[in-house]
Amino acid sequence: MELFRQIAAGVSAPSSARAAVEVLSQALPHDTYADLRLVVTELVTNCVKHGHLAPDDRVLVTVRLLEDRVRVEVEDCGHGFSYRPTRPPSTDAEGGRGLYIVSRIADRWGVEANDETLVWAELSLTR
Repeated sequence: MELFRQIAAGVSAPSSARAAVEVLSQALPHDTYADLRLVVTELVTNCVKHGHLAPDDRVLVTVRLLEDRVRVEVEDCGHGFSYRPTRPPSTDAEGGRGLYIVSRIADRWGVEANDETLVWAELSLTR
């Protein structure tokens, strides 16, 4: 099963992405589905906050349900980044938790940056 959604890169993009993955709620174990919603929300939020996107730009959300895992990819036209969270953000920081959360929830994740930026994460179905 594959899901592809192009979402407008505005402030409602994270909630639109959560709504898009709702079709998978019955196909995934409850905990995996909850983790998927959180990962999608964090990755799309990062696109909107840090991708320097115009209001008419799009964020592409792809979810693939594979035999042993679910893979989510979030792609935008931003220029990429090299941030790798190694420790929890400061408790008084206003942000900086998104990729840390993804790194703690996902079994694997990474960034591919060419002309566009693609951040992906995989959640095991056999947790």
